[in-house]
Amino acid sequence: MTSSVYVDAGQTLQSQNETFLTGATTALYGPGTVNARGSIHYPPPASTALPIANKLLNGVATGYSNATPAPGAITVVHGGIALSSATLDAAAGAAGFGGFAWGGGATYTANGVQP
Repeated sequence: MTSSVYVDAGQTLQSQNETFLTGATTALYGPGTVNARGSIHYPPPASTALPIANKLLNGVATGYSNATPAPGAITVVHGGIALSSATLDAAAGAAGFGGFAWGGGATYTANGVQP
């Protein structure tokens, strides 16, 4: 997707398969909802690329985060984190996704971030 999309209040944009936000000024924005039913890849930060009011992963408003404290360390999975631009941008852990939120077979992935 190379242009911005406004989603009005009470409306939901269903994103099937893989969606790539490719432009520096491309955004999904507005008071509505985007529901990732596959993967949404975006240029970070989410506060610029995804300033839409509501984000869902296959109809669910929370997701999982993978946190690996050091190379070779055990990855800790944190769940039940509310989806928002702030939590997508926050460091991976109990309160953030570090650019990679997943759940229900869907993801929000900041470009360049590894799962």
